[in-house]
Amino acid sequence: MKLALFRNIINMSTLLKLSIFLIILFTGALWSQEGADSGEKEVISPANQALLEVLLSESTEQEIRIKSTQALLNDPESYNRLLEILSHPNHTSARLIICQVIASYNDQSLLSNSMELLPSGFINPLLDNLDDNNPELSTWAARALSKFQSYDVSDILATLASDNSKSINKRLAAVDALKLMSGKSPVIALGQLLQDENTLLKQRASESLQVLLAVDQPIDANEFNENYFHYLQNVPENVFLSKQFYRSQRDLQLQKTQYGLLKNKLNEVMDRHLAVLSQQTLQISDLAQKLDVFWKNLDIENDIYLREWAMEQILQLSTAANVQTTPIAEQLVSGLKGYIQDPEPEIRLRVAKTLENLFLKAQQTAPMLLERLVLEKDANVQTALLSALGTFEYSLSIPQVVLLLRSPDLKVVTQALRTLGNLAANTTNPIDNNQLDQIAIALVGSYRPTLPVDIRKEIIRGMWKITSVNSFQPRAREIFKEILTAALSDSDGSVRSWAVRAHADLYQGQTFIDILNTDNYLLDDTDPTVRFRVIEAIEKYGSNQQLSDLMTRLSKEQLPDTIKAIQSTSLAILKVQTTEIVFNWAEQYQENESRLLTKDEKLLYDQIVDLLWQKISQDKADNIAVPLRYEILALEQLARITESGSQPAQSLGWYTKLLSLSIKDIEKDRYRFKVLNLAIRIDDDALILAATDAANQLKQRENNKSSLNNTLTNFCKMEVSSAGSDVVHHARLMINLLDATKMNDELCQQKRYDLAMKLIILQEQHLADQAKEHKNYMELLSQLDSRMVDYPTDGTVDEKLLKLSEFRTILLNLDDTPNGEAAIDNTATSPNSL
Repeated sequence: MKLALFRNIINMSTLLKLSIFLIILFTGALWSQEGADSGEKEVISPANQALLEVLLSESTEQEIRIKSTQALLNDPESYNRLLEILSHPNHTSARLIICQVIASYNDQSLLSNSMELLPSGFINPLLDNLDDNNPELSTWAARALSKFQSYDVSDILATLASDNSKSINKRLAAVDALKLMSGKSPVIALGQLLQDENTLLKQRASESLQVLLAVDQPIDANEFNENYFHYLQNVPENVFLSKQFYRSQRDLQLQKTQYGLLKNKLNEVMDRHLAVLSQQTLQISDLAQKLDVFWKNLDIENDIYLREWAMEQILQLSTAANVQTTPIAEQLVSGLKGYIQDPEPEIRLRVAKTLENLFLKAQQTAPMLLERLVLEKDANVQTALLSALGTFEYSLSIPQVVLLLRSPDLKVVTQALRTLGNLAANTTNPIDNNQLDQIAIALVGSYRPTLPVDIRKEIIRGMWKITSVNSFQPRAREIFKEILTAALSDSDGSVRSWAVRAHADLYQGQTFIDILNTDNYLLDDTDPTVRFRVIEAIEKYGSNQQLSDLMTRLSKEQLPDTIKAIQSTSLAILKVQTTEIVFNWAEQYQENESRLLTKDEKLLYDQIVDLLWQKISQDKADNIAVPLRYEILALEQLARITESGSQPAQSLGWYTKLLSLSIKDIEKDRYRFKVLNLAIRIDDDALILAATDAANQLKQRENNKSSLNNTLTNFCKMEVSSAGSDVVHHARLMINLLDATKMNDELCQQKRYDLAMKLIILQEQHLADQAKEHKNYMELLSQLDSRMVDYPTDGTVDEKLLKLSEFRTILLNLDDTPNGEAAIDNTATSPNSL
């Protein structure tokens, strides 16, 4: 048994057992003392009598007997009884414990001054135990004797070791005791024993000196006399002790280093072994054969490393997605039943996790897991068992789970709360309201604002789980109200988040009086999760009354997910509102244009406009009258949205719908100008046709002429790049718009000239680069100026280039002809649009 065992402080369960045992013995001792003859034996207190009974009881746990002995050695009253036990031949195990406790004392022990308290009377009984036929007892007696060095016990041991009349075992034990002592006297005594006639004794003394003097080889008598005896006679005791202490500390550190190296080496070897074993099992494709390998290594007689490895492999095997549907699942469940009571907590932990992974296949093991949970003391295993019982939704575990809410381990309490939440929300086999009430009361009774965050969060989460049971909601509202409302102001965001969810699901419409009107105003909460949960609650239970709060939050929100949640929630609320309410919100966009809207606000307003048009269309389909202003606003905004999104076809469609409304022409002219400006910016066939029609309509009213001229003049002023697409776009507009409006001022003529020259250049470049023509260029050129005709479409490249050169000469000489500016106008036609 390791010496460290006797230095450990016993745990709470051991103290409890000891207390119960002492109470029983104490009561018995009182009765026995009443009838005792005071002259027969020294009177001893009932408490010490009880401790003595514990020491002598071989059926009592070893750890409790050791603690009782430590207490007895602290009280001089019990010394005589202990000396009697040390001398009694029938109390071998008790004698061994007394020796072990005395030998375990050191400077760091609980009884640091014990050797001043223990009298020399213990020496002779300990010496007697050196001659015992039990080697273990003899060894511990020698170690105990080494603690009495202040009584010059080294001289007594030296005399004993040199006494030929004593048994060799007793003499050897005395040598072993001397070896454990410090100072010069034990070393000198052992040196003298090197001359003894008994070979075995001399060898043991030589080996002991090798340790005490910290030399590499055993020491014989000659070497001792020559090298050490004179030195020991003259060196001061304190100097020798200092050197011994230094050597012992050095040796201790060396031993620790060597132990660490050996441990690392062992771990490396074991890791390599397990790696090879893992690789070998990977080669096995048959799951049943692979499982057989694991079962063999899981055998309780194997090394713990192997057993943990095997159990870990089984755990990993159980996490496979399809394992529940294979025959191996039943084999796993059947095989693991015998390991839930395994002595190793790591094995029990993995067994619980594996069974939980197997879920439906392992639900039958729930009663067994509960039985283990009642007995389990390891917090990690308790946590795993609780998790499995929650997954299995085993309602019979509720009382035990509730008990574990009092556990001192936070992991256990946290998992117990989660398990209660899972049991409360069980929809497969719902628990009854009495069981729900038991859980609810446990949650309420457990809650305190000072609890750790994880505990508070799980309590509120458990309350939220309970709210899903409709039949229990009236009771839940009654007992959860105070806690849930207080939790809305909790210092931790995760607790507030769960409180919002629970409060919303339990109180619904009333929720927003509490949530949005709190001092903290949770829609502006610093924790994004809390804000998200509030938005989620508004979507489920809110109304048009919360839209203003959402819009205000949207103007400040930074997180993309929360922004999307606000937008979708706002739309979800508006979808069930009347067309009038949606119109009022869409109208706010125009009212808010005076301030700089965020892109997220603009997107939401755009979505509201789209929703408004959907509602208008549905109302009209249902023959419900729709105010004209609703249509105008929706169509105007839809045209704006698509125009800004570079969707000309859609924009033209919305403007066309606006032009089809029953409104005055003077009001429609605004949309015609929109179409005209749209066509100037975007090259599109339908747009050019619509713009031409719009221009014809606009020129018919005197009040439009000025604006129309400005628009066309601005068009003529626009610079055109050398890109073919830009030149074609402007040429088509010039032909359709300006010819339709008969606008032929100097600026327009210059534009015609520039476009015609660019078309010639483009065609020349096209021919030079690709040796083929671009027919569209020449068609547009002939429509810009009727003199640009007879282009040899079927001619050679040289013929085409020659004709283009003639066209350029016509344009370049235009200013040399009389009334040249008018000439291009006179020769121009008003062709149909391309």
